[in-house]
Amino acid sequence: RSSGKVGTFMSPTFSVPQSSTCSMTLYLYFHMVGSVTVTRKHVSGGTKTLLERSSPQVNPLWERIEVQVDATEPFQISIAAASNTLVGGPNIRFDDISFSMSTCGCLTPDCDSQN
Repeated sequence: RSSGKVGTFMSPTFSVPQSSTCSMTLYLYFHMVGSVTVTRKHVSGGTKTLLERSSPQVNPLWERIEVQVDATEPFQISIAAASNTLVGGPNIRFDDISFSMSTCGCLTPDCDSQN
């Protein structure tokens, strides 16, 4: 329960067809005392790219962010939340994390291309 504790959600691996650039959008609702960071990690080589970072804040309302994700090789999305106990203790909540259908169709084995 100290300031700076980080919790991370990691997506399944998204496959990208060879010689393609796939685009999709991550939708995320959050409520927090702290900050949120979204990164894309390429599976081969582990290169990380910062996609979104919120400022440390105290926010009594749910916020929605949309993050554009473009990739040319298989990747995972990491959503990390850092707590800030200086203002009342760790309090970060996520709800309704979803991805739009990519421009390349389904990129995970368990997605439903009919929706």
